[in-house]
Amino acid sequence: MKSTKEEIQTIKTLLKDSRTAKYYKRLQIVL
Repeated sequence: MKSTKEEIQTIKTLLKDSRTAKYYKRLQIVL
């Protein structure tokens, strides 16, 4: 699964929030 540079930058920004990081980890498992 490839992500665009913009997507990666957005994810990095969101990961600064621990709640978002937990959500993203769950999202990764689903994907």
